[in-house]
Amino acid sequence: MFEKTFLKSGAVQCLVNQSSLNMDIDWPDCGRLLLLYDRPSASPVKHRLNLTVPESSLEILIVCFGQLQEHLQLDLEVHHLAPRTRCNAVFKALLYDHSSLDFRGNLKVPGQSQQSETFLRCDSLLLSPDAKSRTIPCLEIVANDVKAGHAASAGQPDEEKLFYLQTRGFSLQNAKKLLVESQLREALKTFSSFSENNRESVLESQLLSQLMGLLSMA
Repeated sequence: MFEKTFLKSGAVQCLVNQSSLNMDIDWPDCGRLLLLYDRPSASPVKHRLNLTVPESSLEILIVCFGQLQEHLQLDLEVHHLAPRTRCNAVFKALLYDHSSLDFRGNLKVPGQSQQSETFLRCDSLLLSPDAKSRTIPCLEIVANDVKAGHAASAGQPDEEKLFYLQTRGFSLQNAKKLLVESQLREALKTFSSFSENNRESVLESQLLSQLMGLLSMA
């Protein structure tokens, strides 16, 4: 059952463990949506985001924390329903213990939505050898004048970076925490890639503080 929601122009909306959304972005401006998940839902979470007017744009960052035996299942669909719309979607998973994840992201640009831009990046950091991730980024492009792309990665923390931090006096746990913080910073910078002013630095600091607070409880 989709919950119909509207995102305010120019606003950053942060939702924690949000159930399925059907959201319209129906103004010529940029909206920012941050979705945080630190526990699994009873049923798969499915989000549909609709860019419905020309020049509308959306930045979305989804961060998932998994631990113990948790299984997270999340689907994201972004529909470009008007020309000259833009979307930048970033998905970041941090998986501990025996947790697992299934994520599918689909960006759709039909024929009437010319001169649109849409991008999706999916990264899973496996913080345990028993953690598992399956991410499927998809593009459905019919319009012939668009900029679109997607990328996905999954893996454990870089051993060389962990070793270097440990030689500088950090414990293994704190070294992993520093690498996680670095990945979150990178995601937040990507999250604000469409910004045309310097206000994002304050936003990034605030969001990073919230994300690291969740991480400390994981």
